[in-house]
Amino acid sequence: MAPQNVETLYKILRRQADEIVRRRQVLLRRPSHGQSVHKIRVATRRVRQALRLLVEAAATRRAKRWLRRARGLGQALGDPRALDVSIAILRRRYARRHPTAVRQAAAGLADLRRGADERIVEALTDFKAKKFRRQIDQLLGSETGRLEKGWERLLRRAITGHARRLRRALSSEERMREELHDLRILVKKLRYRMEIADDMGHRSYGRPIGSLTRFQSLLGDWHDHQVLLEHLAQLRTPSDATARSRRTALFEDVSRHEKAAKERAVSELRSKVRSALS
Repeated sequence: MAPQNVETLYKILRRQADEIVRRRQVLLRRPSHGQSVHKIRVATRRVRQALRLLVEAAATRRAKRWLRRARGLGQALGDPRALDVSIAILRRRYARRHPTAVRQAAAGLADLRRGADERIVEALTDFKAKKFRRQIDQLLGSETGRLEKGWERLLRRAITGHARRLRRALSSEERMREELHDLRILVKKLRYRMEIADDMGHRSYGRPIGSLTRFQSLLGDWHDHQVLLEHLAQLRTPSDATARSRRTALFEDVSRHEKAAKERAVSELRSKVRSALS
């Protein structure tokens, strides 16, 4: 019988594999289904954190192989997800103030998004989700004996390392502003590792997980608006002077929100993250 902590890790992997299988089936029929794109991206990130722990503990080639494949799938869905978010933000936050400009910009971004459907299907076809789910079961049955002891030590080392890098990045406001994107990724990695440790019962990380979720949301709002500005800049400039003026007003409004979101993230991260990680 597998040790309790090993069993828990595989349950985490199977749960995320089930999510990928379900959402993959939806996307193969409807590549435009934005929620499924998002759910698969989240599942692949959680899978990668669990597989990294497995690689550290057992150094299995199979785990390394699936780690690379999960990363590739998540990356392939990155651009479509970013377009989905940009379209949603435009319609939710800016349609009332800039109805015509938003309608035209959203239509342009929707055209770009439809162009990604074929790439989504190709990436999902390459990733054999059901095979991944089966091989998790095989790992549990055949390779448990190879797993080293010291799961708690491995988790603690990973969490401590991520937390140390996060504190170092927060050492100065100037450094924070320069590395805000890297901070966003680091917060995600730290949160997912803490969630694994929480599930495995090594230590309760409920409070810092809640704080990191809040920080992730703040950083996500800034990043989403930064990407939206990039998407707006990609669109063809309207030939009509009135339409150009409307597009410029929309761009300036989004730009103001992006700057404000960045200031909120910097302020709250510096003032609260240290106490959350203590």
